Amino acid sequence: MTDSDFVPLIKSGKIERKIKQIAKVLDKKYGQEDVCFVCVLKGAVIFYSKLLKYIKNKNVELDFVEVKSYCGTTSTGEVKMLKDISIDIKNKHLVLVEDIIDTGLTAKFMCEHFKKQKPKSILMCSLLQKPDKLSVDLNMETLVAFNIPNKFIIGYGLDLDEKYRNLKDILDLFLEKAPNNIEISEVKKYIEDINGVINVHHIHLWSIDTQNNFATMHVVTDSEPHKIKNEIREELSKHKIGHVTIEIESSLEDCHQKLCNIEIHSQSNHCHHSH
Repeated sequence: MTDSDFVPLIKSGKIERKIKQIAKVLDKKYGQEDVCFVCVLKGAVIFYSKLLKYIKNKNVELDFVEVKSYCGTTSTGEVKMLKDISIDIKNKHLVLVEDIIDTGLTAKFMCEHFKKQKPKSILMCSLLQKPDKLSVDLNMETLVAFNIPNKFIIGYGLDLDEKYRNLKDILDLFLEKAPNNIEISEVKKYIEDINGVINVHHIHLWSIDTQNNFATMHVVTDSEPHKIKNEIREELSKHKIGHVTIEIESSLEDCHQKLCNIEIHSQSNHCHHSH
């Protein structure tokens, strides 16, 4: 990873000011009642420690829980409890401190899990939320510092393969890498096996999130261009390449690109926390 892979999203100073505001909201809400603050490991650790510094309530208990549903940059859709709390939360207010609400699956899982222990109330306090990614009805009270677009972010506790948690700002991670398990030579063969295709060159193949794969290419053919393009897109969709841009050339013209060669971007495999 280079610095060009990271785009600043929220600066540390802005985060600090928002955390102070959230602490005031929580103090006003609970006063000096018994409150259990439970940190969702590992991503929420920095947010959790900063938040507690500004809580004035003296009747506070602390604990930690760890769940998982992420590998790399995508959610598995299945939430697993790796570490449960040890404190008694019955008849006490429970504040779950999370780094990010993504699909909402983890938040819903934890709410249903802790309801069985009969707390007085449950509130999910999250540093971040992606409203566009929410796929379930949480049915719980939430307090969110920042709503963000559907991007993969790191820093301030959030990681990629356990790295970058210590970065002081929240950064947008620009992911544009070669797709896993797709060989450029195979893509070239798939296309040149199509009837009417004379040659294919200047191929570029990449992925922005390991799931959505893109390709651009120059195709030499004397057949009907629309028909050839459709056949190429249909063939590549079988190999999980769904976004294809094709420039058609005839056998009688030279490619306008000075350097026509097959290119593939540097590969990188990633296997993240779960939300």
